[in-house]
Amino acid sequence: MLSWSNYVALGDSLTAGRDDHGPGGARIGWARRLAEILGTRTAVPCALTNLAADGADVTAVLGRQLPSVARFGPDLVSVTVGMNDIRDPDFSQDRFGEEFGRLVGGLILTGATVLTCTLPDIAMILPLPAGLVGLARQRMRQASDTIREQAAARGALCLDAWSMPAAADPELFDPDRIHPNTGGHRLLATACADLLLAGAVLGRRCFRPALLRVAWCWPEGRAARPGRAGGSPPVRPDPGCRRPARARPWSRP
Repeated sequence: MLSWSNYVALGDSLTAGRDDHGPGGARIGWARRLAEILGTRTAVPCALTNLAADGADVTAVLGRQLPSVARFGPDLVSVTVGMNDIRDPDFSQDRFGEEFGRLVGGLILTGATVLTCTLPDIAMILPLPAGLVGLARQRMRQASDTIREQAAARGALCLDAWSMPAAADPELFDPDRIHPNTGGHRLLATACADLLLAGAVLGRRCFRPALLRVAWCWPEGRAARPGRAGGSPPVRPDPGCRRPARARPWSRP
């Protein structure tokens, strides 16, 4: 079984653990929960270095967090980004894609297993004026399409949260309906652990277990090096991991 002992997490408030509090109010978050699950399932302790920061967008992660990763010598890295980007009035899918591609490419160069995820399909539960729901969902879908495609193109693993009905359950979010609560962080950590371990064993590109209806994107052909997860150079995009855009009459305010 593959194992990971040195995990570095990058991203926004999701990875920073907002709204998932332990005893005394300290943040826990899905990344720490993932490290604990991996340690339990593989019997190899997984140490976490969390570089994520509240409010970070792809530009901030690329410029402030990515440069610090290599010095930690990780064998697993993760990045969550996109929700703050789509809130920018000047959001551009092309610009987001170019920066996210450079971010994932830089992480791949570390030689670590690279894990990311799409945004959940939560526009309908957000406390937004009715006229903005369509625009919010359009941008979430655009960002998710970009994350999925850039990850596949560069050989990163992608948890397709957009296709997870459970990821949009209002009961898994705090009152702001943007940040997951403890239950939401646990769901994400478990799904990512399942992806890392089952995907590595089965070598599947897309795996959809009926229980959670999760769509997993695992690049085919990545063999592990001895004592280390990850492996071969980036592979070609897998068309089977892409979702066709669904045309809807969204309008900009």
